[in-house]
Amino acid sequence: MSDYRLIKQQEAAKIDFAIMLDGLLESKQLTQTELAARTGKSKSLISRLMGGDSNPTIETMVSVLHAVGENLVITTESRLRREYTAILSMQAANNLPDTTERRPAKWTTVNLTMPAWRTESTTQS
Repeated sequence: MSDYRLIKQQEAAKIDFAIMLDGLLESKQLTQTELAARTGKSKSLISRLMGGDSNPTIETMVSVLHAVGENLVITTESRLRREYTAILSMQAANNLPDTTERRPAKWTTVNLTMPAWRTESTTQS
């Protein structure tokens, strides 16, 4: 992997963490100041995390998430794709119609009259 792609992935991970943290604070109706108080971290560190301008350690990420009642889960993109695909497959299988309860449609009696030209041609042969 080129240095550019590695740096791009590292920066994307910091931004992803910042976006996730922002969403958690909003959903839990917490401010950055309240998060700093809960974690014992400085408000400036929380601000840098929220801006994607920090390079947090795993310990910092765990303690910040713990303060909002969440856990850090580390996985790879390929594993996440496999698990997501498996979940979608299970959901699709669960949404299949139940054919065990399928009953035949009610049959109705229909009187058909053969056209005259049809009956004449079959009687001549």
